[in-house]
Amino acid sequence: TEKDLAALKITDPKVPSIPLETVDPALWDVVKVYGYPANGGTTISYTEGKVSGFENSLYKIDANIDSGNSGGGVFDAKGKLIGLSVS
Repeated sequence: TEKDLAALKITDPKVPSIPLETVDPALWDVVKVYGYPANGGTTISYTEGKVSGFENSLYKIDANIDSGNSGGGVFDAKGKLIGLSVS
């Protein structure tokens, strides 16, 4: 009940996947955050921001993270997954 993340193994080759690559963004790199906010139902939301700092193993970003969006993908400008949002 305290965890907010699920990992899924997709076995259908027709379902697109996101490659998990190690991407280390630099300070002020543009990031895009996607998710389904708590009050948005089935509508995906999108915000954009920049990497504004680093703390331990976390990236600080200035993009708005709406309630319910935590766990959504954070992507670099090339569309590569760099992490998951936490609010």
